[in-house]
Amino acid sequence: RCSSSPSIGKACGPTARVDVVVDGCRAATVRAVVAPLPGGIDMAIGRDVIQKSVRVIDFVTVPATLRCRARR
Repeated sequence: RCSSSPSIGKACGPTARVDVVVDGCRAATVRAVVAPLPGGIDMAIGRDVIQKSVRVIDFVTVPATLRCRARR
């Protein structure tokens, strides 16, 4: 299976079901493509995955504040 994004391009490989937890927000189970990424990137998470757990990201604060869809 393949996935792509503007920042990393196209990546292809086997898939795995993983739970993504963002800063204490409820976990979202997603299907991830397991493939080597360019430039020493360890992991890339798309906006569609983040939106399953996080309602709003407030970049005015440092560090950014996350407002969850629901707490875990």
